[in-house]
Amino acid sequence: MNTSMDSLNTTQRSNSSGGDGDLRVTFPTVLSLITFLTGTIFNGTLLVVFAKDRSLRTPFSVYLVNLLLANFTCSVILYPMDFISNLHSAQWLIGNQACTAYLYTTCVIEAGIFHCHLLIALNRMWAVVHPISYRSIHSTQTAVLLCLGTWVYIHLAALPEVVLDALYYRLPVETAGCIINVAENPLRSYDRVAQLLFYHLPHLLMLLSVPIICCARRRSGLRKQNTVMPNYSIHPHTRVLTDRRGTQSSNTVLEGADRLQGIGGKSVAGIKARTRKLRGFLLLLLLTSSVTICWLPIDVYYTMNSQIEDFKDELFFQVAETLFSLQTTVDPLIFMFSMKNLRVALRRLVHC
Repeated sequence: MNTSMDSLNTTQRSNSSGGDGDLRVTFPTVLSLITFLTGTIFNGTLLVVFAKDRSLRTPFSVYLVNLLLANFTCSVILYPMDFISNLHSAQWLIGNQACTAYLYTTCVIEAGIFHCHLLIALNRMWAVVHPISYRSIHSTQTAVLLCLGTWVYIHLAALPEVVLDALYYRLPVETAGCIINVAENPLRSYDRVAQLLFYHLPHLLMLLSVPIICCARRRSGLRKQNTVMPNYSIHPHTRVLTDRRGTQSSNTVLEGADRLQGIGGKSVAGIKARTRKLRGFLLLLLLTSSVTICWLPIDVYYTMNSQIEDFKDELFFQVAETLFSLQTTVDPLIFMFSMKNLRVALRRLVHC
């Protein structure tokens, strides 16, 4: 989470571990190892699938690859260091450079993961609320630029505090642990604003996107039901398209039948389009639900910790931290569950 959260995180682990230098296998140690293995394998496997299968390279898949890359980076950098730190009773024994990489991941990459989820929600909302502009404007280039712009914004807003700490204000990591020296860092007052911008606001926007999409889908369905269509029929023997007065249309046979099916919204292309929209909405619904379950407890814990002096609840903290760590592993599983073409591509890759 943000810098104040990392400080509390390290302090809480130190208090619970006793502060000695012995190797100690605790629940946070095992959790870090499991998250490292599952997050690296699941996210890395899907990245290979997207790289190998050209049929998956759509504009929308750019947002999925963006999230998988952020999860993979977090799994590879953050959780191995967490494992080593927890194994040594929360003492930091791997040096300043490793600490800088650790703080960069917790302050920048994790904030980016929140916004990767937000980009998926905004994309689905754009596709449903304004489908015409979405089809005319959105492309692979648009998706790439949106993802790059988001990461630039995250780095400009979150990176300065890490850089200032590494250059001027960091305490000795051997004794103080890998934390940002918030007491002397001039950006200390920015922490609460950063917590709101990087964590609470993206989560709120994701929650709001679901009812907005539901309302837009309902309005679109009502408009289609109220649309008055021509009363065309197909002659059972000649297969000629006629209107209600019995006059033959200038269009013949199968072409007329195909157009009639298209008018009624029952064409194969129409069914496939609706299926894709339903799967996209299912993906958003599952991601929003998992984000709420995995992120809300840790948000509540650190909000209460910042508002209530000496607030500590070890059980609440461990449960919240466990759920938060699961999100890295849950994301690729949700992609697999909600995307049939991704499952097919993975089977092809495994069989090869």
